[in-house]
Amino acid sequence: MGLKVKHLLLTAALLLATAVFAIEDVADFENGNAVTPAENEGTTTPEPTVNENENVKVVDENEIGIDYRTHGKEWPSKHCIAGGLQSPINIEMDQATPSNKLHFEIIEYHDIRNASLTVQHNRTLIQIDNPNETPGDLNVTNELGESQIYHLEKMLWKIPSEHTLENRQMAAELQIFHQQYATNKKVTLSFLFDTELVAQESDPRRLKTCFVDSFEFSSFKALTDAGRKPDVIEIPLREFIEFVPQEEVFYYYGSHTQPNCQETVAWFVNTHAHVITPEQVKEMKALLNEELAPQGNYRNI
Repeated sequence: MGLKVKHLLLTAALLLATAVFAIEDVADFENGNAVTPAENEGTTTPEPTVNENENVKVVDENEIGIDYRTHGKEWPSKHCIAGGLQSPINIEMDQATPSNKLHFEIIEYHDIRNASLTVQHNRTLIQIDNPNETPGDLNVTNELGESQIYHLEKMLWKIPSEHTLENRQMAAELQIFHQQYATNKKVTLSFLFDTELVAQESDPRRLKTCFVDSFEFSSFKALTDAGRKPDVIEIPLREFIEFVPQEEVFYYYGSHTQPNCQETVAWFVNTHAHVITPEQVKEMKALLNEELAPQGNYRNI
């Protein structure tokens, strides 16, 4: 076989291999799987390392983290820039879709015990992972009446809120992520917290702030500043979620609010704000890095 013929055959084989990989990438994206080479495209954030203390995650001093200076308007990921179902959104109450078409049911859910609060990505994310795979299963029914199981993954605090109600931004937002293992799709319960509710209560003793208190933000900062191990925390998550009437929850299909902004999230946003005190907001902001704390770690598109 001549050299020219061998060259042509080799070129054809390479083109065929490239086409096969391209088809597999498209299939992965349609199935809700990541197709970008890095999970957080657009950042230079390495994975946090874990020291001998399993409850303390140590972040590399040189990592840049998530850039919130423009609140996500300039993230380079293709989904962040050109996606059609990007989050967060503003919810107009007269146009919102009630969750009676798409609803969730707690089927096996426990309060979170022995959890560790961590501050990740150069102190831009306040995160609580699900410890030791504590049961936290949601049965989510879609518009066609099909039921699917999603498993509790993590919680994130955003300050101030990413979602807005009638163009009003709240003091904070707790996002509780659940994952479907087979597809990597997410269901996220979003709860908004408002400091103005404090002023509306004449008797401060009646304010129900114990849920936010359970995250022990001030204790975490004091202990980590002293180079000590943060205490494990117990979060009454099941009780808190069961307390929320589903008629006050609205849903939409959207995206992650961090790079690479994949559009694989069904959001359930509680439109009834919960109380948080200015002191609790201040404690959370103190966990963010000094440059970020004044403006907050929220996306705004």
